[in-house]
Amino acid sequence: MSLGEKLKAIRKNRHNLTLSEVAEKTNLSVSFLSDVERGRTKPSLATLETLANFYAVNISELVDEQEKKPLADNDLLPQGLKDLLLEDPNIDRDIIDVMVLMEHRAKKKPVSKEEWLSYYHSLKWMMGK
Repeated sequence: MSLGEKLKAIRKNRHNLTLSEVAEKTNLSVSFLSDVERGRTKPSLATLETLANFYAVNISELVDEQEKKPLADNDLLPQGLKDLLLEDPNIDRDIIDVMVLMEHRAKKKPVSKEEWLSYYHSLKWMMGK
């Protein structure tokens, strides 16, 4: 998971904040935060420190690419999806990655384990798997 994806997941899934709310509280612009989350720009160390302090995480958690936790252990995922992954370890992880990316843009977001499972099967069917 890239730095931008981690920041977005922490912002949305741990704190349930908008970019505007983060911008207001960190004195960073919405457009800059958006560019960081999309991987269009890289923040300075000082900015990383500001964001890590705001989100109450270690900078190493944001930049450590060597840490490869299994998805089921990843606390950045929504709870319903974590529950689904814990229940069924045979779920196709590539589809889960697509689901997480698409979920951030969805108007109606899956919440429960059952909604995530339905979403998984729909996407799996659309991908021809």
